[in-house]
Amino acid sequence: MLLLCCVTPTTYAATPTTADENAIFAAALFKPFSNRWMSKCSMGHISAFEDINKDGRMDAIIKDGGTNCYGNTGVGFYLMTKQANQKWTRIFNSPGNPVFLKTVGRHGWPDLQIENSSNCFAIYRWDGNKYLINRYEFNGKICKTL
Repeated sequence: MLLLCCVTPTTYAATPTTADENAIFAAALFKPFSNRWMSKCSMGHISAFEDINKDGRMDAIIKDGGTNCYGNTGVGFYLMTKQANQKWTRIFNSPGNPVFLKTVGRHGWPDLQIENSSNCFAIYRWDGNKYLINRYEFNGKICKTL
């Protein structure tokens, strides 16, 4: 599945192996519980499994939920990537829903819009080491937070 502008990833482009699934959740510090994976908030699930930045290695998004952890947004996510050494690592997590935009930062990582209950969403850009706030937008237009 190709991630297009303003689309929240919700399906697999591929299916993770059991070993990858276990490694993804373990790297995100989820704990095994009754054949599922539990965070401090809820049972997580992998909502996307694909090569998001087109580097030849798979990436994954874990969705998590709960108002105790994520406030009125009620949902959060973890962006995971498989490193060249084949180990999974968390590169970003946040309350809200991830939406990948057409604009890109370093190493092919698309800009990341975090949708939440506000009318002005933070747009993060990969700087080569981490995602940092680049700007704020709503409906594709620059906005300012209060």
